[in-house]
Amino acid sequence: MLFSAPGVVLAALLAQSAFATYCPAGKYRVGSGSNYQCLDCPTGQYNPTMSTSTSCQVCPAGKTNTSDHTDCTSCTGQTYSTGGTSCMLCPAGQEVTSNHKGCNKCQPGKFNPTQGGQCQDCPAGKFTSVSGAKSCCDCCAGFYSSNQGSSSCSKCADLGYVYSAAGSDSWNDCKQTRDGGLPDKASSCDQPANNSCPPATPGGPQGSPITRKRRDVECAAGFTACARFFGRGGFDCVDTKNDPESCGGCVGPDGKGTGTDCTTIKGVIVTRCVQGSCVIDSCRKRWIRSLDSTSCDLLPHEIGRPEHTSPYTGGTDAKKMRSSAKRVCRANIY
Repeated sequence: MLFSAPGVVLAALLAQSAFATYCPAGKYRVGSGSNYQCLDCPTGQYNPTMSTSTSCQVCPAGKTNTSDHTDCTSCTGQTYSTGGTSCMLCPAGQEVTSNHKGCNKCQPGKFNPTQGGQCQDCPAGKFTSVSGAKSCCDCCAGFYSSNQGSSSCSKCADLGYVYSAAGSDSWNDCKQTRDGGLPDKASSCDQPANNSCPPATPGGPQGSPITRKRRDVECAAGFTACARFFGRGGFDCVDTKNDPESCGGCVGPDGKGTGTDCTTIKGVIVTRCVQGSCVIDSCRKRWIRSLDSTSCDLLPHEIGRPEHTSPYTGGTDAKKMRSSAKRVCRANIY
C-alpha cells in the first residue's frame, strides 16, 4: 500500500483550492473568496485563457469578440467597431471605412439611402452638393445634369437655351420655347445649408401649355439647328450629313449629343463627314487607319511609350483640313 508524504498532500490540496478559484477562458471573475461567479465577458471584450482576472481585455477598433469571447474577430461587410463594441452598421448617408474602424460621410455627388448601405452616384438629372446625403435633388427647371455623380447642375442659359423640365439629364432637354408646358426657369439651383432640396420649379401652377415667346430657328432643307456653346449663344444651321464637326447630328459642350466631332478622333489628321458618318483620310505618324476608315489606331510597338500616354486628339491640322460645308440659316436667334 502506497502512502504520500504529508507535504505532498498539502501541496496538492492547496493547488486544488487555488485552481478552483479560476474562471474558464471567455469569462471573468466577480466576487471574492469562495463566494464568486464566472460571467461571460461583455460585448466587444475577450479573455483568451483560464484566469482569476476580474475583467476582460478590450477588442481593438475594427474588431469584436468571437461567440465564446476567447478572441477577437474582424468586422466584415458594411459593419464597423470603434473598439470594445459589437460590429455595427453605418447610418444612412455614410459608408464604412476600409479598415472597418468607423464611417465616412458620402461625398458631394453621392448618396446612401439606407443603414448599412454604400454611397452611390446620383443619377443623371440629379445632384447633391452636401456631404452625408441620404438622397439626391432634381436639377431645377432651366438646369440639367448629363453625368452621374454630379454635385451641381448646369444652366441651360449657358448654352443659349432657356427652358427645361426639372430633373433634365441632358443638354438636349434644354429648349428655346416653353411648348409642352415647360415651367419657367429657376433663378438658381443651389442646395440649402440644411440639406433640403431647392424648389425644382418656381412657384405657381404648372403643366398647362404656354404660348411660345420666341420662334424656333428655321433652317433650309437638309440643315439642322445646332446650338452655339460660346459667345452670344443662339443657333447655327448645320449640314449634319457633311459637316465633320457635327457629323450625324449636333454635338454638345461635353462631347455628348446625337452627332460626332470627327476632328477630335484620336490620331486623326484629315477627316471628312460622309452621309453622317466620319471617314478618316489620314492619321498621324505612328498611327494607322482602321480598315473601315473610322478610327486611327496606335501601332502595336508604339503602345506604352511615354510620349504616347496622352494620344493625339485632332487639333489645328484636322481643323484646317475639314470640309468647307457652309452653314446656311434663314434665321438665327441670339
